[in-house]
Amino acid sequence: MSENSGFLIAEGVLKRYVGQEEHVEIPLGVTCIDRRAFLGNPSLRSVVIPASVTKIKFAAFCECKMLESVCVADNSLLKSIGVSAFDGCSALTRVDFGRHSHLKKIKHLAFAKCTALVTLAIPAAVKKIAPFAFSGCTALSQVSVADNSLLRKMSDSFYDCKQLQSVSFGCNARLKKIKKQAFYSCEGLTALSFGENGFVKKICAFSFAGGFTTFSMGKGGRVKKVHKLAFSACDRFDGIQIEE
Repeated sequence: MSENSGFLIAEGVLKRYVGQEEHVEIPLGVTCIDRRAFLGNPSLRSVVIPASVTKIKFAAFCECKMLESVCVADNSLLKSIGVSAFDGCSALTRVDFGRHSHLKKIKHLAFAKCTALVTLAIPAAVKKIAPFAFSGCTALSQVSVADNSLLRKMSDSFYDCKQLQSVSFGCNARLKKIKKQAFYSCEGLTALSFGENGFVKKICAFSFAGGFTTFSMGKGGRVKKVHKLAFSACDRFDGIQIEE
């Protein structure tokens, strides 16, 4: 195992960071950030993750209370963000997945209780956002999903994000299902929108909370099946609107 500026690295795996720098750039060539590598680091304010990293494992940055910014390099090989990877990073305001991201999975509680996070942009390559992945992000107000998204299901990934106001998909989104109670705990959510040629196969029961009003789709949009109780709690819902 080699040690370089506080990084303990073995065969491309960053096992532990023992430094006290506020701004950290993980060395190019690291392929995995191991379990609890930065757990509870009291000094870390920003981290830059190089394109070579493919996995961020369980609780890698959990409880880094001073961490404000996570920046992933463009053309990153990162495919998976593990359970509780950034759980409890209560100062986190910026998450940048970089251009041309290959990220596929955001696992359970990955960004739970990141209570300073306000906006979030999901890359097109993401196929799965696990339940509770962003639970308790109480300041989160806007979520955008890139054009040509590979995401197929929306579950309660944003559980208890009470300030979430809007979720917008770009063009050519193809959702198979908005699952039961997907946004039911998002009391502030008023709008879900899709760009051109969006498709939703099924909207399940109790998907939205009482304040929800607007479900809109761009030209060529289509919703195949809506459960009769999908919008049952939404007193001000004015129907699914599809641009002509």
